[in-house]
Amino acid sequence: MKKFVGTVIFSCILLLTGCQSRSGYIDELTGYAWQAEFKGGGQVSLSFSGDTAALHLENGGESETIKGKYLADQSQLIIFDPSLGQNYGFDYTPQGDTLLLGMNGSTVTLEKQK
Repeated sequence: MKKFVGTVIFSCILLLTGCQSRSGYIDELTGYAWQAEFKGGGQVSLSFSGDTAALHLENGGESETIKGKYLADQSQLIIFDPSLGQNYGFDYTPQGDTLLLGMNGSTVTLEKQK
């Protein structure tokens, strides 16, 4: 499943850059659910509830969820998933109704869910 998680994140890559004031990034990140749907049917979603974050990945009938307590600062998100025994670190940049979520130099764009 770890290969699946990495494959989905890296196969859905969009290299985008942008700039915005860093104030309020944590509230923007955690105050909404985020989602991306891809032409091949894959989906990525990120949501927050209390002190828990969940990153859900679906592709080809398979799915994986990284879920656990999280830490966030103005540019990085770390999810501690005890069920997988892993910590996952992401760079993030909110840009209005989109969120750039990056890992290991690759970025995927998620849309704000209202």
